[in-house]
Amino acid sequence: MRIQLITPKNPPSFWTFDSILPVLGVDCIFPNLSMPTVAGLTPPGHDVVLCDENLDPVPVDLDVDVVGLTGYPIHKERIVELARELRARGRLVVIGGPYASLLPDEAATIADVVFVGEAEETWPRFLDDLATGTPAARYEAATKPDLADAPMPRFDLIDARRFHAMTVQFSRGCPFRCEFCDIIVVYGRKPRSKAVDRLLAEVEACLAAGARQVFIVDDNFAGNKRVAREVLTALAEWGRERGYPIDFNAELSLDVADDAELLRLLREANFTTVFVGIESPNARPRRMICRRL
Repeated sequence: MRIQLITPKNPPSFWTFDSILPVLGVDCIFPNLSMPTVAGLTPPGHDVVLCDENLDPVPVDLDVDVVGLTGYPIHKERIVELARELRARGRLVVIGGPYASLLPDEAATIADVVFVGEAEETWPRFLDDLATGTPAARYEAATKPDLADAPMPRFDLIDARRFHAMTVQFSRGCPFRCEFCDIIVVYGRKPRSKAVDRLLAEVEACLAAGARQVFIVDDNFAGNKRVAREVLTALAEWGRERGYPIDFNAELSLDVADDAELLRLLREANFTTVFVGIESPNARPRRMICRRL
């Protein structure tokens, strides 16, 4: 079976850094990790083609059996356009990612199949159903998947030279309930992590692909501080042994500022930048913006 996985064009936003792309000499800041992850979940015997519209126009005339689209609600307009054009050409169109997970009924009006939630279990099941001619209209996993043995994303399908940084994911979920954030709706409040060795293997794969910077895209890398310390210690050792070939970036909640050990480990692991979102400032002293239930 031939499968086309499409990442739609990003609309201008804070994260796209459009104005500085020519200065950096790249076409896009980060690759969307969703489609390489789905490609990694695809069993052997299938031919997978990744198409990132942030790099090149989408080839809508490819001879494929199924087309997958992903994206956030901010991508909705372009997802709708692509889905309509591809279905008009007779393609079987499936949609997953945060847009489909947050608005599944709406996504069902523009696609043949909708995936709600994470795809570790549902994507292989869909391919089995499709092979027998009995695909469902909607797939939703009953539980959050265990990431410890998750297959590696297909980094070999990404041209790292066209991006400012490669992306990896170590964990999903966040223990906080910030008003502005939908992460706990999509991934839950209990952080789930890959094995540390698996993360190191993914970093090695990014290095082999030509990356010199890796963004760990966990929505809160320190959601589980004990596990974060473990992985930072391993990354620091990995970097020392290789002369620190990779600069790391991550997203963290503001409480990291109160953890001297975690800050030290971030430096030792060669994290050059961390992103802290302060969406709802409060004038009252020492009130945490991210609140536990």
